Formats: sequence, C-alpha cells, structure tokens
Amino acid sequence: MQKTIPVTERGFQRLKDQLTYLKNVKLKEVNDQIEKGKTFCDFDEDPEHRRFLEEVNVIQKQIADVEFMLKQAEIIEKTETDAVEHGKYVTFKELPDGLEETYQMVSVTKADPQSDHISDRSPIGRKILGRKENDLVSVETPEGKIKLLITKVES
Repeated sequence: MQKTIPVTERGFQRLKDQLTYLKNVKLKEVNDQIEKGKTFCDFDEDPEHRRFLEEVNVIQKQIADVEFMLKQAEIIEKTETDAVEHGKYVTFKELPDGLEETYQMVSVTKADPQSDHISDRSPIGRKILGRKENDLVSVETPEGKIKLLITKVES
C-alpha cells in the first residue's frame, strides 16, 4: 500500500500547473529543437542533438514524478486549530542549549531544511505534528536523542 502525500489545495494546483508547463511548454520546446536539428545535419554525430535527447529524458522523468505526486496527493483542509499542522510555522527550542529555530511544516514533496521547510515525515516533523505551544517533545535523530520545546505555532 502506497502512502498518500498530504498537500494543500494551493500545493495541488502548483503541481498541476507544473505538469501543464512541463508537457505543453518545456517538452514542446525541446522536441521542436530536435525536429529543427534533423534538417541540418546527421544527428547521430551531433552532440547538440544528443543533449536535446537527454533533456527530453529529464523532462519525461519530471513529468512522471509530478504525475505520481498528483496521484498520491491527498488535499488537506486548513483548520483553525492551534496545533502544528501542514502549512503552519512552528518555532521550537532545542534543550538544553536553547537554540531556537522556525520551520514551516510541509509535505515530503516540498521539504527543504535550508529554506526552513520541514517534512511531516522527517523525525522531527513526525513528532511535532499535532503538538501545541509549550509541548515538550523527545526526538530520535541520526545524531542522537534531542528534546524540543515548542514555543510558537502560527499560520
């Protein structure tokens, strides 16, 4: 059984827009370049032609990835809860050193810790999802066990 990928309505629409762009713009542009190149030379020996063919393969992989995400997508409703949920920002302190960090809770498809987006499937994300301000959470990470104090949850 495959897991669903929770996405907001906005995130689902972005995926659909990305798929449309990849299919109707990006792939068409590269295929047009391939067709144009066929009229000029023996494309078996042309490195530019091989580059375009490789680019087609990359775009087709991107299309397959987005189509998979759309098929697995489960649109989540925003609620008025004060708990950590998708789309909300959560600030927590790592104890005992008090280092405070803020992340937006996102699905695995949008996760990027360098951009302050934490996945709901990461060790920390799984433990803080559904928690509220002032909750103390113990998380097992690859570096060892850490304790987090949730200090703020906001939309």
